[in-house]
Amino acid sequence: MSYQSMCKKAIATSQRTLRAASALLETLRLKSIVESRYSVERKHRKSPLESIFDDDLSESEDGTHSFNKLEFERKYRCSRDALDRITEEIKTHDVFKKGRRGLRDKYITWPDENERKQIARRIEKKFFLPNAVSLMDGTLLPLTIAPSCDDAADYHGRKFRYSLTVNVINDDHRRIRAYLAGFPGSAHDNRVWKHMKQHEQTSQFFSELEYLLCDTAYEPDSFCVPAYKCQSGYVQQRDEEQFNTCLARVRVITEHSMGLWKGRFPWLRNICMKITNDPESLNSIVKYIDSTVVLHNMLIEFGDDDDEDFPWRVESRE
Repeated sequence: MSYQSMCKKAIATSQRTLRAASALLETLRLKSIVESRYSVERKHRKSPLESIFDDDLSESEDGTHSFNKLEFERKYRCSRDALDRITEEIKTHDVFKKGRRGLRDKYITWPDENERKQIARRIEKKFFLPNAVSLMDGTLLPLTIAPSCDDAADYHGRKFRYSLTVNVINDDHRRIRAYLAGFPGSAHDNRVWKHMKQHEQTSQFFSELEYLLCDTAYEPDSFCVPAYKCQSGYVQQRDEEQFNTCLARVRVITEHSMGLWKGRFPWLRNICMKITNDPESLNSIVKYIDSTVVLHNMLIEFGDDDDEDFPWRVESRE
């Protein structure tokens, strides 16, 4: 196994990309602030960037870490109280808030008219579907801890005991161009789509004849073209079958995009945060989701989107 492959398996990204991300944080004056909080001996500790991809932290039913005091300090090289203070300062510090907002504005962007035309040309050239500017799908993010809010029953999803529904729009390069998170797991994909700005203000996001490609979970309209449904007792026409076959080929891009996103950030497949009646509890989860989308798009822009060496295969409908 090559060194680059070992690096990808260890920290879910290439060494080149990790260096590029570190340099970007340095320019935002974030890296020195993060590292200055880790004043104890560091030779056995992961860097903050590497810790983003950590999947070893388990939690108990009440949402607290299951490590005892000694195990916790051996793993994180600081006390639980110190780590909590560091986390709180990162969440509330103006520098980090401005840095996250700045990165979001740069890496989560809707394509302008010229870029939409470029995307449409690439999709048409490869899949023979004209004027398609992106692809759309919904996914479930499982909640490990049962919500204790008044509407906890709404978080029961199709596949998981508790989950959040997220609607994602990605382009043909697997970059997430828009998404909406925060709906409970029982929410239908089409319902979430109807609450997105791209649906409510179509004239600002689409030109004439432009549309999104999606599956049968969505209702067809001028800006949303789903696959044909094959209802019980109905023989599907040949042209409908051919269209669905063509659409299935291009929707593989969405499956890959979801797989990369969830594969790089295992937290998305095991959200150990509790939703209560306090709105901030859900807002905190949404902020973390937002951060993973920013990092996912950063890696796409850095050219680190080759999943050949990555030991994951995550289905988008999880």
